Amino acid sequence: TSQMVLKTVGPTENQTITAEYNGQQNTSPSIRVRHTDLHHFDVVAPGGSVLAGEYFDVTIQARDVYGNLCDDTNGGESFDGTVQISETTPGTSNTVYPTQYSLSNGEVLASLRIFKAPNTEVLKVDSGGVTGISNSISMQPNEFKRLLVLTSGMNQNGGVFTAQPPSEFLMYTGMPVTRVVNDGTAGPAAGYTFTVLSCDDYGNVTQSADVLGHTVTVSTNDPHAPAIPNLY
Repeated sequence: TSQMVLKTVGPTENQTITAEYNGQQNTSPSIRVRHTDLHHFDVVAPGGSVLAGEYFDVTIQARDVYGNLCDDTNGGESFDGTVQISETTPGTSNTVYPTQYSLSNGEVLASLRIFKAPNTEVLKVDSGGVTGISNSISMQPNEFKRLLVLTSGMNQNGGVFTAQPPSEFLMYTGMPVTRVVNDGTAGPAAGYTFTVLSCDDYGNVTQSADVLGHTVTVSTNDPHAPAIPNLY
């Protein structure tokens, strides 16, 4: 008598046990093997670059500790639950959408969008503490669509949506610091520095020279301020 531990459902869904001695061989009938308990998720994302805001497919599969798909093969209990989807990079909440997906028979091909770029992102899926981590995703800004004016007290912060489904992107954090009138009465008048950035729809700074060589008209609603030179 011997004990055999079977760990793999296998491509044919069944396993066999073969005994051999001195030229004699006997193989058992097919043994139906099904998966054991949910252990982790496999998460496979595209290997190339992805543009911010563009849809891309991610394969999510529920697996047992031996890597078997948690489906209904051979009477297994399929995982049909919902996973939460987020990014692992600190400070990147509200940057991926949808934030959850339901699996069917242990897997799903999820169509997702990430809005923050340029950076390398890693997705995390979670269901009741059972998790899975994707491969790295190279995110690149999309094409030029918007301008962003920054001054002291503000920081550019693209790719963060303010509501679901994503439609509004604030593009910055902070607020302009309070200024004192600089009209020259207390000394030579000095302007306050501001920066104009070319951004995509989501507030990411574009990598191409979209605005370079073009005239950017700059103005203020202060009726007493001198004219501001255009930017080029």
